Amino acid sequence: MSPSGPPPGGSSWAHGRISGRVVASGESPKAAGGLVGRDEELGHVLALLEAARGGVAGPLVVSGEAGIGKTTLLQAAEELAGGFTCLLAGGVESEAALGHAALLELLSPVRDRLAELPAAQAEALAAALGWGPAGAPGDRYLVAAATLSLLAATAQPAPVLVLVDDLQWVDRESAAALLFAARRLHHDAVAFLFAVRTGSRPPASLEGLPVLALAGLAPGQAAGLLSDRLADPVVARLVERTRGNPLALIEVASRLTPAQQLGAPPPGPPAGGGVAAGHPSPTPGGPPRPRRRSPRGGRPGGSDLGSGRGRRRA
Repeated sequence: MSPSGPPPGGSSWAHGRISGRVVASGESPKAAGGLVGRDEELGHVLALLEAARGGVAGPLVVSGEAGIGKTTLLQAAEELAGGFTCLLAGGVESEAALGHAALLELLSPVRDRLAELPAAQAEALAAALGWGPAGAPGDRYLVAAATLSLLAATAQPAPVLVLVDDLQWVDRESAAALLFAARRLHHDAVAFLFAVRTGSRPPASLEGLPVLALAGLAPGQAAGLLSDRLADPVVARLVERTRGNPLALIEVASRLTPAQQLGAPPPGPPAGGGVAAGHPSPTPGGPPRPRRRSPRGGRPGGSDLGSGRGRRRA
C-alpha cells in the first residue's frame, strides 16, 4: 500500500478537506445523509460531536447487520462534523491479514505532524507504516502510543472525527492501536465512530465501549424510505419479511410491479443472491424465513466509507 496512492474504487466520499456545514442550534439532524427513521441515533452522534468540540474525547460503536445503515450513519456523522478534521478508514476482508493497513489509510493525511511526536514513538510509527527506512517492525506499544499522540496533535487546531467502517475486517494491529487511543484520550477534541457487523468477531476487544445497536425500521419509517406508490399493507408486509432492513427493503420494493405495489403478491427473492435474497418478499401466511446471507451494498469485499484520506469540514 502507498500513502500517496489513489483511493479504492467505489468510494463515494472525497477526502483531503475540512468537512461541510455546521448544523445550527435547533436544526433537525434528520436531513443529514438523507437518513430516515434515525433521529435517536443521530442524536447520539451529535452528542459525541458536541463533546469533542468542547474538548472531551469519546468513542461510540455502531453495530448492526449488513444493510441496516451503519455506513450511512457514519456518512451522516461526517456531514454533521462541521469544523472537524475527518480521518477515515474501512476494513477490507481480503486485507485483514495485512498489519497496519487500516492505520496507514487513516493516518496518512496527517503524516506531516509526525515530527511533533516523541522520537521513539515517531520512529516506531514510521517503521510500522512504511514511512521510514526498512527495518524491524515498530514496537506495538509505541505504535499505539504514537497513534494516540498523533491524533491529539491533530486535534490541537481543530477537533478530529475518526471514522472506521467494517471494524470486523480491520487488521488486528490497526484495531489495537485505534482502540488504545479511543480508550485513553479524554481531554482532547477527538471523537471516534466504529461500525461493526453484528455476529462478527472484531480483531480487538470492544469491552467497555458504548454501543449503539441499529434496529430495523418500523412500517411508518419504512414508508418514508420507499416509494409513495406502495400501499400501506404492502409496506407493512415488506417490513415484516425484511425485519425493516433498509437495504433489503429497497431491493425487494424495486422488484414490485405496479399491481404488486397495490397489494398483489410480490415476487420471490432474486436468483443469484443480493441482500433481498436473505429477506424473502412477503406472501400471505407463514412466518418469514431466516436471513442466511446478506452481501454488502457497496464495493465488493470492502467498505462504502472509501479510503482514509483525511478531510476537514468547514
